[in-house]
Amino acid sequence: MQKIIISFIFVLCFANLFSQDTCQIRTSPHYQNLKIINAEKVKCIAQNRPRPSLFFTFGIWCYPCRLHAKGAYDFAKGHNLNFYVVLIENDKEKNYRILKAIDFWENIDKNINILLVSNEYSSRPRAKNKKFLTEITPPEFENIDDMSKYILVNNLGKVEMVTSYKDFGKDDWRDDSGILARKILPLIK
Repeated sequence: MQKIIISFIFVLCFANLFSQDTCQIRTSPHYQNLKIINAEKVKCIAQNRPRPSLFFTFGIWCYPCRLHAKGAYDFAKGHNLNFYVVLIENDKEKNYRILKAIDFWENIDKNINILLVSNEYSSRPRAKNKKFLTEITPPEFENIDDMSKYILVNNLGKVEMVTSYKDFGKDDWRDDSGILARKILPLIK
């Protein structure tokens, strides 16, 4: 019995190592805890998790992003989703906006998962965001170049939802609870 348990633990550890390595995500050379991603890496990350993943696009300079941050985090944690912050910044040494964004999120949760969109798209945040969204947004959704987006990816790596400012409808844009209830919640039940 002890051999079976030890074998099971060994297999479990090996499987966990394999799944982390599967995506081959590199770390930023400038920020030790930031993983560099593109649209394919986002899908791969979600594929290797047991439950759906919610990715939230963020820039410290984006007022709606800061306003929606705590609600996004609380929603994901309250519904047992994997939660990732996706920074749209230039990966360069001592980028003030990256440092401020990390500090902002670590005040919410010290163990927050922060990802950084690869400079392969562009070094300019607006161009980077536009190209990243073009890749990640499925054709059935309107691709709108804005921030404070919710990207829901199931554990098969399929993008289920990419929100935009239009999804607020008649709701006050400062309160994202309506968009979460209408657009994300039905997809995770």
